[in-house]
Amino acid sequence: MNVSNASKYLEDHGINATYQRAIIYSYLYKKKNHPTADIIFNDLKKKVPTLSKATVYNTMEYFHKNNIVQVLTFEDGVRHYDADTKTHIHFNCKQCGMIYDFHTNIDFNNINGIDGFDIDKRFINFEGICKNCKMEKTK
Repeated sequence: MNVSNASKYLEDHGINATYQRAIIYSYLYKKKNHPTADIIFNDLKKKVPTLSKATVYNTMEYFHKNNIVQVLTFEDGVRHYDADTKTHIHFNCKQCGMIYDFHTNIDFNNINGIDGFDIDKRFINFEGICKNCKMEKTK
């Protein structure tokens, strides 16, 4: 997604599409590595020297409040961001820190005992050792 498409997407979701917001959303949409606000800032400051760390943090919170990004928090307590807001599963490798997406055909609306609950969002996160790290251990 380029910056122009990101601007349109933001406007379609009722968000004032400033250049900085559009470039941040474009970056997040393209990157599938679930970056933190610090990673986003460090990667974009080369391209946008006027970008401040506070702007990135505030923008990510604003995007989250407007439901166009997911916030992922794992055992380390660090907030990671994901532009894929469809229900899916995340796996965080405790060894290398990579976060993987898994899309599944699990019916998240058909869980035993959930009847009568009002669900706004669904998150399933797994933590463990990824297959790449596991393979490295066996070498």
